[in-house]
Amino acid sequence: MSHGVDQQRRLLLGGLLAAAASPGFTAGAGDPGSRRPPVPSAPLHPALRSAQSADGTRLHYVSGGSGPLALVFIHGWSCNHRFFWPQLAAVAGAYRFVALDLAGHGESERRHTAVSVTAFADDVEAVIRSEVPTGPLVLVAHSTGGRVACALAGRLGARLAGIIGVDSFQNLGLPLPTDAVIAARLASQHADFIGDTQRFVKACFRPGADPVLVEWVARQMTATNAAAAIAASEAFARFDGRAAIAGWPRRVVALNSDLFPTDYRRIREVLPAFDLLLFAGRGHFPNLEDPAAFNPILLATVQRILAEQPPA
Repeated sequence: MSHGVDQQRRLLLGGLLAAAASPGFTAGAGDPGSRRPPVPSAPLHPALRSAQSADGTRLHYVSGGSGPLALVFIHGWSCNHRFFWPQLAAVAGAYRFVALDLAGHGESERRHTAVSVTAFADDVEAVIRSEVPTGPLVLVAHSTGGRVACALAGRLGARLAGIIGVDSFQNLGLPLPTDAVIAARLASQHADFIGDTQRFVKACFRPGADPVLVEWVARQMTATNAAAAIAASEAFARFDGRAAIAGWPRRVVALNSDLFPTDYRRIREVLPAFDLLLFAGRGHFPNLEDPAAFNPILLATVQRILAEQPPA
């Protein structure tokens, strides 16, 4: 991305933050000893639900909030719904929300059929049918959860108003990794899943990041069943997100950090309605590193997507 485009995106980010900041937001300290992230969050008491995916896999999810629009949160590789906890609390006053654990992650059952991004999309669709069978939707997807969102774009029809990525879509439009690259990655995970994942987590944060948060993320990600996580890793690596979503006409916005480069122009060749907002100086989990800055931007982005919808 050129310096001019980069500067425009940063200015847009600042403008949205100023417009959407809510003086009524009250943050409570997270509990580092719990399974919730150790970051500020408004109080949240979601309903605990379960559903069955198309292949019979039992899925765990949480839901809450109210309103005609539902935000559906999709976590990334080896994560779970708790990675969105501060966002669920922030949106609950204005929108319905659903946040699931994909099969093999969090409290959902391991998949006993083939693991694929298509199957993960089945998971999300099953939860949508169970909890929000009607009404408009916005998908909020972190990291590789964006690939699941790509798989869902063509499935959900006119109900899907837009997609919001959280440090996601950076690789959209790039060639898929070679078999040799995938094999090397999987070999490292098979040899030492915990150590490999811990190294991955460390690379996802900048020096000086909150060590309590870094440790929480590492603990959550290494708690995923190794076989399920490695199968998911291969599935994500082999999925062609470009083919799944190319030309999709509705708004896709990435709320990304600048830790990994996002090629705005290349992605716009795939998705003409793509836009990018950068959180400078953050890592791969900007929603957890600074929820007080991130949450108003998320809410403003949802409002923007709704404002762009054609009249009913």
